[in-house]
Amino acid sequence: MCKSIDVAVAMLNKSIDYAFEYNEPKYYMDYVKLHKLLYLGQCYILSRYGLRLFEEDITAHNCGPYVDGIGTIPANYGFGVIKEKIQGDNSKGIIYLPLTFSRDETVNEILKEFGMCTTDEVVRITKETIPFKGKEGMFDNHPSISKEQLIEAGKDLFVQK
Repeated sequence: MCKSIDVAVAMLNKSIDYAFEYNEPKYYMDYVKLHKLLYLGQCYILSRYGLRLFEEDITAHNCGPYVDGIGTIPANYGFGVIKEKIQGDNSKGIIYLPLTFSRDETVNEILKEFGMCTTDEVVRITKETIPFKGKEGMFDNHPSISKEQLIEAGKDLFVQK
Protein backbone atom coordinates (compact mmCIF):
# COMPACT_ATOMS: atom_id res chain seq x y z
CA MET A 1 0.00 0.00 0.00
CA CYS A 2 1.16 3.48 -0.78
CA LYS A 3 2.14 5.88 2.00
CA SER A 4 0.93 9.47 2.21
CA ILE A 5 4.53 10.74 2.00
CA ASP A 6 4.90 9.01 -1.40
CA VAL A 7 1.86 10.83 -2.77
CA ALA A 8 2.78 14.12 -1.08
CA VAL A 9 6.25 14.12 -2.67
CA ALA A 10 4.83 13.25 -6.10
CA MET A 11 2.22 15.99 -5.80
CA LEU A 12 4.71 18.62 -4.65
CA ASN A 13 7.25 17.74 -7.32
CA LYS A 14 4.63 17.74 -10.07
CA SER A 15 3.26 21.07 -8.90
CA ILE A 16 6.74 22.54 -9.19
CA ASP A 17 7.12 21.02 -12.67
CA TYR A 18 3.75 22.47 -13.72
CA ALA A 19 4.64 25.91 -12.33
CA PHE A 20 7.78 25.89 -14.46
CA GLU A 21 6.29 24.24 -17.56
CA TYR A 22 3.25 26.51 -17.74
CA ASN A 23 4.98 29.56 -16.26
CA GLU A 24 2.20 29.63 -13.66
CA PRO A 25 3.24 30.19 -10.03
CA LYS A 26 -0.29 29.36 -8.82
CA TYR A 27 0.73 25.67 -9.03
CA TYR A 28 3.16 26.08 -6.14
CA MET A 29 1.69 24.99 -2.86
CA ASP A 30 2.20 25.32 0.83
CA TYR A 31 1.78 22.66 3.49
CA VAL A 32 -1.90 23.48 4.09
CA LYS A 33 -2.82 23.28 0.40
CA LEU A 34 -0.95 19.97 0.18
CA HIS A 35 -3.14 18.42 2.90
CA LYS A 36 -6.30 19.53 1.13
CA LEU A 37 -5.18 18.26 -2.28
CA LEU A 38 -4.25 14.91 -0.75
CA TYR A 39 -7.73 14.73 0.78
CA LEU A 40 -9.29 15.48 -2.62
CA GLY A 41 -7.08 12.84 -4.22
CA GLN A 42 -8.18 10.24 -1.67
CA CYS A 43 -11.82 11.11 -2.35
CA TYR A 44 -11.26 10.94 -6.11
CA ILE A 45 -9.55 7.55 -6.34
CA LEU A 46 -11.86 5.90 -3.79
CA SER A 47 -15.01 7.06 -5.56
CA ARG A 48 -13.73 6.25 -9.04
CA TYR A 49 -11.81 3.02 -8.54
CA GLY A 50 -12.39 1.81 -4.99
CA LEU A 51 -8.64 2.17 -4.31
CA ARG A 52 -6.96 4.13 -1.55
CA LEU A 53 -4.42 6.73 -2.62
CA PHE A 54 -2.52 6.17 0.64
CA GLU A 55 -3.10 4.17 3.79
CA GLU A 56 -2.86 6.86 6.48
CA ASP A 57 -5.89 8.41 8.14
CA ILE A 58 -7.43 11.77 7.35
CA THR A 59 -8.81 13.71 10.28
CA ALA A 60 -11.03 16.77 10.48
CA HIS A 61 -9.53 19.93 11.97
CA ASN A 62 -10.80 23.49 12.19
CA CYS A 63 -8.62 24.38 9.20
CA GLY A 64 -9.92 21.46 7.12
CA PRO A 65 -8.82 17.88 6.45
CA TYR A 66 -5.42 16.83 7.79
CA VAL A 67 -3.46 13.86 6.41
CA ASP A 68 -1.31 11.81 8.78
CA GLY A 69 2.23 10.88 7.79
CA ILE A 70 3.60 13.95 6.03
CA GLY A 71 5.11 15.84 8.97
CA THR A 72 8.64 15.53 7.63
CA ILE A 73 7.76 17.98 4.85
CA PRO A 74 7.37 21.13 7.00
CA ALA A 75 10.26 19.95 9.18
CA ASN A 76 12.49 20.20 6.09
CA TYR A 77 10.73 22.69 3.81
CA GLY A 78 8.68 24.84 6.18
CA PHE A 79 5.00 25.70 6.12
CA GLY A 80 5.20 28.33 3.38
CA VAL A 81 5.17 27.94 -0.39
CA ILE A 82 7.44 25.09 -1.46
CA LYS A 83 9.46 25.76 -4.63
CA GLU A 84 12.25 23.25 -4.13
CA LYS A 85 11.71 19.73 -5.46
CA ILE A 86 12.15 16.86 -3.06
CA GLN A 87 15.00 14.70 -4.26
CA GLY A 88 15.23 10.94 -3.96
CA ASP A 89 18.68 11.05 -2.42
CA ASN A 90 17.32 11.16 1.15
CA SER A 91 19.41 14.28 1.76
CA LYS A 92 16.71 15.72 4.02
CA GLY A 93 15.53 12.49 5.58
CA ILE A 94 12.46 12.07 3.40
CA ILE A 95 12.17 8.57 2.01
CA TYR A 96 9.55 7.93 -0.65
CA LEU A 97 8.66 5.50 -3.41
CA PRO A 98 7.31 6.11 -6.92
CA LEU A 99 3.55 5.86 -7.43
CA THR A 100 1.63 3.22 -9.33
CA PHE A 101 -0.02 4.28 -12.58
CA SER A 102 -3.51 4.84 -11.10
CA ARG A 103 -2.13 6.86 -8.19
CA ASP A 104 0.05 8.93 -10.51
CA GLU A 105 -2.96 9.65 -12.72
CA THR A 106 -4.95 10.67 -9.66
CA VAL A 107 -2.27 13.21 -8.73
CA ASN A 108 -2.39 14.54 -12.31
CA GLU A 109 -6.18 14.88 -12.21
CA ILE A 110 -6.20 16.65 -8.85
CA LEU A 111 -3.50 19.10 -9.96
CA LYS A 112 -5.33 19.69 -13.24
CA GLU A 113 -8.58 20.50 -11.47
CA PHE A 114 -7.40 22.17 -8.25
CA GLY A 115 -3.68 22.88 -8.64
CA MET A 116 -4.09 26.54 -9.54
CA CYS A 117 -6.51 27.25 -6.70
CA THR A 118 -5.21 29.31 -3.82
CA THR A 119 -4.80 27.71 -0.42
CA ASP A 120 -7.89 29.55 0.81
CA GLU A 121 -9.96 28.30 -2.14
CA VAL A 122 -8.91 24.69 -1.58
CA VAL A 123 -9.62 24.98 2.14
CA ARG A 124 -13.11 26.28 1.33
CA ILE A 125 -13.75 23.48 -1.20
CA THR A 126 -12.73 20.74 1.23
CA LYS A 127 -14.61 22.23 4.17
CA GLU A 128 -17.78 22.28 2.06
CA THR A 129 -17.70 18.51 1.46
CA ILE A 130 -20.44 16.50 3.14
CA PRO A 131 -18.20 14.39 5.40
CA PHE A 132 -16.32 17.41 6.65
CA LYS A 133 -19.52 19.31 7.39
CA GLY A 134 -20.69 16.28 9.33
CA LYS A 135 -17.76 16.71 11.72
CA GLU A 136 -18.60 20.30 12.70
CA GLY A 137 -18.52 20.76 16.45
CA MET A 138 -16.05 17.86 16.87
CA PHE A 139 -12.89 19.48 15.48
CA ASP A 140 -11.18 19.73 18.88
CA ASN A 141 -11.08 15.92 18.97
CA HIS A 142 -9.78 15.63 15.36
CA PRO A 143 -12.23 12.90 14.32
CA SER A 144 -11.25 10.52 11.54
CA ILE A 145 -13.00 10.73 8.19
CA SER A 146 -14.01 7.21 7.23
CA LYS A 147 -13.47 5.48 3.91
CA GLU A 148 -17.22 5.56 3.30
CA GLN A 149 -17.33 9.31 3.95
CA LEU A 150 -14.39 9.86 1.58
CA ILE A 151 -16.20 7.88 -1.12
CA GLU A 152 -19.33 9.98 -0.53
CA ALA A 153 -17.34 13.19 -0.91
CA GLY A 154 -15.67 11.84 -4.05
CA LYS A 155 -18.99 10.97 -5.65
CA ASP A 156 -20.29 14.42 -4.84
CA LEU A 157 -17.17 16.18 -6.17
CA PHE A 158 -16.19 14.02 -9.13
CA VAL A 159 -18.63 11.32 -10.23
CA GLN A 160 -21.77 13.42 -10.51
CA LYS A 161 -20.13 16.03 -12.76
